[in-house]
Amino acid sequence: MKKLYILLFLIIVIPITCWASFKPIRVIAPEFSGVKCLTQLICVEDETQLAKVKQLYSKAMKQLENDIDNIQNKPRVVFCSTEECFNYFGLYKQKAATLATFGIVLSPRAWENEYLVHELIHHLQHERLGLTKVWFSTPDWFMEGMAYSLSKDPRAELAEPWQGYRNKFDTWYATINKSEKWLSAKKL
Repeated sequence: MKKLYILLFLIIVIPITCWASFKPIRVIAPEFSGVKCLTQLICVEDETQLAKVKQLYSKAMKQLENDIDNIQNKPRVVFCSTEECFNYFGLYKQKAATLATFGIVLSPRAWENEYLVHELIHHLQHERLGLTKVWFSTPDWFMEGMAYSLSKDPRAELAEPWQGYRNKFDTWYATINKSEKWLSAKKL
């Protein structure tokens, strides 16, 4: 009986501890932040922005699928209208973040096509390469370089190290067979 109590305690305490201490995990249930998930894939802080974010999501997804690859499991995207909403997910200084294949959170500073495509590319990288490979052995230049390059980020020059990552990715990408990009990426 004592083991059952310990197990029940752990089942209750571990999720609460994760929720409180690792805020990005909150993307799994963004509704607790005051965000409303009005579709399976789109959550908004401000419901009046739904038409705008649906259009942004659709445009970004179309660009990704036309230019790069199809996503197997389309991610949920949380569109925060305020920095307070974004900070609830523990992301603070960033403009946007992809949390593995759990979802994407955009700050109000990232409601542009290139930012969402950038984050969708990270989601796609996690799908195609696997979480363990991405987290432990995929080079930063590939992860960020691909996202900045293939999202068609309009900035001619990025701050370092991002510009260097984009340049290194572009050099690598020019040497591979595009239809085998994920196989080539797994060898990095």
